[in-house]
Amino acid sequence: MRRALLLGVLSLAGCSLVGGGTPPRNELSLESEHPDAMRVAGWIEFPSLTIRTTDQAVEPKPPFVRGFFRGGWFETEGKIEGEITPPPPRRVLKRGVLVLATRAFVADGSDIPVRGAAIVGFQDQETGAFHPAAAIHAAGPSK
Repeated sequence: MRRALLLGVLSLAGCSLVGGGTPPRNELSLESEHPDAMRVAGWIEFPSLTIRTTDQAVEPKPPFVRGFFRGGWFETEGKIEGEITPPPPRRVLKRGVLVLATRAFVADGSDIPVRGAAIVGFQDQETGAFHPAAAIHAAGPSK
């Protein structure tokens, strides 16, 4: 009898711990797909494509573009800041666009569609550096 009573009390206690409904106050509850709290301000520096956040104690190295990081994605917040200079001479370069959201380079003539904010420029085939040649433009689906 005592054993049955003890098992009953323990099972009721276990049910109250599992619970449903409202999470405890010390847990994170996401109520929207992309809450602003998950956005981190920062920038991308060219030609190295270095990613920096505003909580780092460094100044942006021009040219660069400011925006927000959300997960692995970048959302641009403006234009390229700093002087856009031509790529160094005697380098093997490929013309194309840098898609800012993913930091992926898409070469001219590629079948890969370019969507969102992108920058026309040149990628150094040896180092992977990107040299912008123009301002940011918004690209729609293209081929």
